[in-house]
Amino acid sequence: IARTRELADHAKEKSVGLSLEMYEDTYIGTPDLAVEFLHDLNHDNIGLNPDLGNIVRLHREIEDINTMFDKVLPYTNFWHIKNYTRDFDPSTGAYATHPAPLVSGTVNYRQQIRKALDHGFNGVFVVEHYGSDSLGVGALNRDYIKQVLSSYLRHKKS
Repeated sequence: IARTRELADHAKEKSVGLSLEMYEDTYIGTPDLAVEFLHDLNHDNIGLNPDLGNIVRLHREIEDINTMFDKVLPYTNFWHIKNYTRDFDPSTGAYATHPAPLVSGTVNYRQQIRKALDHGFNGVFVVEHYGSDSLGVGALNRDYIKQVLSSYLRHKKS
């Protein structure tokens, strides 16, 4: 906490904001741990990169996806965004995941992006994809995000 706070202080002096990327099995590897860490930091210059795709892709049981996003979106200031399909075989207990475009994976990103915007998110999206044609899927994801943002703004104006 002390080292991260010191880094945040230095970044603030330079007018730079910081974002902590969530990654499984780390000290901010779950939404609860990430939010607790931010509260312990108590610093206005640092937020979260809720890269929950890192959790969705795990081959094990995970927390409810909507609940995870509800916990972290109020603190989001930068966002690595990717999606996966996710399946569970109850007869074997096996989980299977596979990279997918934002629009067709397990996470409803239209819903999550809108919730983030409602919380005041105005940061950057960095699209990620680990499989097949990552540049092509990245372009599809960019276009999808642009459409979601456009739809959100139209809805807000009306």
